[in-house]
Amino acid sequence: MPIKHGLTYPIRTSLTLTTNIIKQASPLTIPYHHILQSKSQRSPKMATRRIISQEKTLLDQPDPNSLSSSSPAQKSNITPAVPSAVIFKLLAFTLAMMVVPIGSYFATVNTLFKGNSTYAGGLAAIMANVVLIGYVLVAMAEDQSDRLEEEKKQKQEGKKDR
Repeated sequence: MPIKHGLTYPIRTSLTLTTNIIKQASPLTIPYHHILQSKSQRSPKMATRRIISQEKTLLDQPDPNSLSSSSPAQKSNITPAVPSAVIFKLLAFTLAMMVVPIGSYFATVNTLFKGNSTYAGGLAAIMANVVLIGYVLVAMAEDQSDRLEEEKKQKQEGKKDR
């Protein structure tokens, strides 16, 4: 495949070029210096990997999920990743997020606001925000208490090591 000045053609590994063509090429063309290298000097291209006879293939390797006779059976850990207190707090605030705004609307629409649903709806929105802010504050306090407990444990371990 001939190479014209200023034009580029797809690179083929079987294509042999001389250094004169590279010198004549414009700066926008693809550099062909790696094609001119001998096969031993070339960097390895994307190719399939050869399987060494001593190496096990994917099918020959043991299944990590199956119980093997050489390893003892380990007891499964079924404890939840999140403490149950956190789950109960989340469920309580979820229930409060549904009940408090709707309850405040229906409790105040006819009693406090005398049928004005706009004011009752506004109060319901405010109550939803109060529940949300309450959840954020409880979560931040819990995070701080966890951090303080960890610092106390580290201090106690530091005193024991001395």
